[in-house]
Amino acid sequence: MGGLQRLCKIYGRLQVKDKHGNSTMWVWDYKNDKPMLESEMTKETTMESDKAKYNLIKEHLDKENILFGELK
Repeated sequence: MGGLQRLCKIYGRLQVKDKHGNSTMWVWDYKNDKPMLESEMTKETTMESDKAKYNLIKEHLDKENILFGELK
């Protein structure tokens, strides 16, 4: 995994500036598991990515609850 991918996955979004001062915003697409330019993401792709993100969080929390339930 490259530097941009790793940073974008950790932080969710990353603003990159070139030597001329132009900035570009990269966001992590949770549905496709890759970074994308924010300008390329449509409303639908953003909603699908957010849904995938919250499904991952829900699965993680459900897994933890199962583990804690087994300890009791």
